[in-house]
Amino acid sequence: KYRMGLIQTPDQLRFSYMAIIEGAKCIKGDSSIQKRWKELSKEDLSPAFDHSPNKIITEKYNGNRIGLEEEKLTGDRYTGLSSKMQDTMEENSESALRKRIREDRKATTAQKVQQMKQRLNENERKRKRHRLLLIHQISAVKNFSYFEFS
Repeated sequence: KYRMGLIQTPDQLRFSYMAIIEGAKCIKGDSSIQKRWKELSKEDLSPAFDHSPNKIITEKYNGNRIGLEEEKLTGDRYTGLSSKMQDTMEENSESALRKRIREDRKATTAQKVQQMKQRLNENERKRKRHRLLLIHQISAVKNFSYFEFS
């Protein structure tokens, strides 16, 4: 009924690409991927969020120790994800709006079709009634003339 393909918007592709890079970074620990991810993250960040480092100590992340720079990067990732989630929510609301408009259009079309069918049926009944009336008038004239001339 609905097309569920792999066609994606540029934002969805960017989000998928960022998720793949983040996964690769966690698995491999490649510094070049980390730098590339950081560049892409900066492009996606909104200027409203300021990240000031609160913790200097290292924490465990998936069994590995992360330092201050990587902790900031992790915060950037969450901000990027929250903005992506907001974009997704906006797309969902737009999708819901389009769906509601489409459903309204279908309902009004169905209502118009029903009205057209009713009018057609009424016109057919009127035609049949008119034909029957003509037939009765013709037969009445024949009967009248038969009785008059006999």
